[in-house]
Amino acid sequence: MSSLTVAAVQFSPLLGDLGGNRARTLGLIDRAAAQGAKLVVLPECSTSGYAFSDRSEIEGLAEGVPGETIEAWHERAQHHGIVIVGGLIERTDDVFYNSSVVVTQAGLAGVYRKVHLWGKERELYRPGDAISVVDTPIGHIGTIICYDLWFPELSRSLALSGADILVSPANWAGNARLSNPYDRYGLPVGYHMAVATAAVNERPVIVADRIGVENGLRFLGSSCIVRHSGEVVAGPGQHDGEQILVADIDIGPREEAVQSNPQSRRPDVYRNLGEQ
Repeated sequence: MSSLTVAAVQFSPLLGDLGGNRARTLGLIDRAAAQGAKLVVLPECSTSGYAFSDRSEIEGLAEGVPGETIEAWHERAQHHGIVIVGGLIERTDDVFYNSSVVVTQAGLAGVYRKVHLWGKERELYRPGDAISVVDTPIGHIGTIICYDLWFPELSRSLALSGADILVSPANWAGNARLSNPYDRYGLPVGYHMAVATAAVNERPVIVADRIGVENGLRFLGSSCIVRHSGEVVAGPGQHDGEQILVADIDIGPREEAVQSNPQSRRPDVYRNLGEQ
């Protein structure tokens, strides 16, 4: 196993300000790198904002991949010798995706398109149809975007496909099923999902959530960095404050891991669950 310094960046993008948000991410990346981070994770839709009413509002904010944001993040990755993961709206012809990209010193290394769309997103984006595990100089990175955390099949698929680290750009927001988006300890459900995902897959989980309010939608902050044991080593972030969480995590193969121990896992029992 090896130790890796990672950062989860929590901030409030300005809705519709592509250039301004891009510039803000660069400054935040610089600050995270100055604290020793070799992996920097940015929120979901970090260059555009999130709470759009219809597709026309994202027309000028969706980007080609690669594109200008990728070029800017690539320059920072080269300059600092780091890996960057961040969310943006991807455009392919006339189709929009809620996507996350992995950028290394060599350039664009991978793209993940959110599989599990939530609420209004279903009217704005096409869902992705594939998992993403990207080989980088710091390890194999598996990406989960926000609501994807609620579907354990996805994170387990990433772990079984070789992911050393699970990263989650997020825009956690209020849920109509809950009278209060925070529990008695001041934590949102997504925080508990991140801890559980790390523990059951024995992989570190890094969540970079956003803050602020857009069109009446309040975002919950509470970003976190969780070790493979389920121990939170940074966070929860503030509910409404810009922060950069930095911590050291251990990555690499472990002989005692559930995925490596056939006496623990019973795929013969639950194999058919993947067919339902």
